[in-house]
Amino acid sequence: MTLKDLAEMLGLSVSTVKEHLRKAQKKVLEYIIE
Repeated sequence: MTLKDLAEMLGLSVSTVKEHLRKAQKKVLEYIIE
């Protein structure tokens, strides 16, 4: 599945999906580092 596929499934733009994934990745990394 590509980022474009995911964006189409969710009805969002690719840039919006990228932003959500970036924020989620940041939260996961912060959790791991704690």
